Amino acid sequence: MTPITIFILCFVVLFGMTAKRPVFVIGAMLSVYVIEQLAQASAPFFVANASLINLLIGAGVGFALMMKEQKLSYLALPKLKIVLISTLIYIYAGVSTFWAYEPEYSLIQVQVALPYIILYLLLATWLIDTPEDYRMLYKSVVIIGTLLLGTLLVSGKLEAGGVRIPWLHDFYGEEIRQNYLEIGKLAGLVILISLLSDIWNTSRIWRYSRWLVALLCLAISIKSGARAQTVFTLGVLVLFLPLRYPLAKVKNLLLFIIAAPILVYSIKLFLDIYWGGSNRWSPDAVGEESVGGRLQMATFLVREWLASEPLALFFGLGSSSSYQVLFPKFHQPYSHIIPAEVIAELGFVGFIMFCGVLFFYVFKFLQQYTRKFTNQSKALLLPLGAVFVYIFLLTLKQGSLLSSMHLFYFGSLIVLLKKVEQADLLMTTEKRRIVTTQ
Repeated sequence: MTPITIFILCFVVLFGMTAKRPVFVIGAMLSVYVIEQLAQASAPFFVANASLINLLIGAGVGFALMMKEQKLSYLALPKLKIVLISTLIYIYAGVSTFWAYEPEYSLIQVQVALPYIILYLLLATWLIDTPEDYRMLYKSVVIIGTLLLGTLLVSGKLEAGGVRIPWLHDFYGEEIRQNYLEIGKLAGLVILISLLSDIWNTSRIWRYSRWLVALLCLAISIKSGARAQTVFTLGVLVLFLPLRYPLAKVKNLLLFIIAAPILVYSIKLFLDIYWGGSNRWSPDAVGEESVGGRLQMATFLVREWLASEPLALFFGLGSSSSYQVLFPKFHQPYSHIIPAEVIAELGFVGFIMFCGVLFFYVFKFLQQYTRKFTNQSKALLLPLGAVFVYIFLLTLKQGSLLSSMHLFYFGSLIVLLKKVEQADLLMTTEKRRIVTTQ
């Protein structure tokens, strides 16, 4: 079969699964950039039609909403409030285009981001109604993410440093490699959700095989060259695994004692296999290439903002004005450090808004975590918290505000979880009352 035929069959299966379990499509939505890379490395058709994958997955989310039975109408108002809070910073970013350095350019950037903002923060949020929807979301990320990453590794399309596109060439005639950071990011999502959730709690096979899935994704993340994604994933695991599996229990303590040396050995092995002889993972390379350049751009951007007129200090230079500030000197459209971008482009008003929304998410997480709750509730909440922290860490070295919907999406899911569990308990109580009266 041709690559195009295979992709058609895959999307037929995806839509079939979505018809049965609408939330399943979210796994594809969160993996869209890796799906694009695999498709473009397989056939030039997907290079010539670069937006096709995005359109199909957007259509899949719309199809999921049509198939979803919206029985819990009393969740509509809480969802609207959550959507409003999560989109507040983007609404202000849109307004700020009026006083941006180049309003027309800034408006185009907001218009490009708008479909993704609607997709993530409105449509995908609206799909979640029950605790089972959260479990299905986790399952879809693990299933789709593992299949995608495994295919990239086994097929040989993933090389050290990214996925090579044989039909795309740069100015020097060399084949272009796609964004390896998205591969590392998806690998991190799969690792965190696999180890912190309880998606197949009755399966003893999954209880042990998920560690193999995590090791596979770790190998892929290291091979891709995504240093920060790998380090942040391991750091977040160290923080959240003891919350999921308390070390006060002897069984959990023994598991950690056994797992720690295996993990260290695996990391060393993967580095030797994929990067032996290279200094890419050395502290000096990380400091010079990953941290130094971004900090220099962020500092330059913030200084430009501080030197601007007083009104700009409060309201910012305008959305996407980083391009006009940074490109002449650094040839980059943004600093890759989102908090610096927010305070420069949106001023004190936007920065307070940004921090306020993030603190709201953190407060809701802590509020839910500190209450007495079952292991099932813990298995729903902790993956959300871990992924939220992981993606926030990535905002300190990757992307821009207009491409960071994942952060606000998972924050929205944290806030929504409490409402969903309350609604589920209410429905269960109502069903019991009806059965009792009958």
